[in-house]
Amino acid sequence: MTIFGIIVFVSGLNIILAGIAKTLELHELWKVSFAIYYLLGIGFSGVLCYVYDYGVTGIWLGWLACLLLSLFMNLKLILCLDFEETFTKMRERYKIIEAEVRLSRYEITEDK
Repeated sequence: MTIFGIIVFVSGLNIILAGIAKTLELHELWKVSFAIYYLLGIGFSGVLCYVYDYGVTGIWLGWLACLLLSLFMNLKLILCLDFEETFTKMRERYKIIEAEVRLSRYEITEDK
């Protein structure tokens, strides 16, 4: 039960970091997660389960190890950003979106 609680906690942290990364428009995050979960996770869990005879506990430990690795990789991606450049790009993008929304509102009121 302890392993499951740790997995739930670390998984929640990964979800929070994924939301932060989505907000910061980090589009390469899914590649890191895919590589860690599917390429490393399944293999590591299988080795722990069958080679080292941990059984189902090995599968859970393999998943926990991959969640922790994913957590550290996500933190590294987020913390190594140039926040000034990222926020400048986001401001420019949202100014364009705001201008398009104003234009569409003007066109709607113009038709009436």
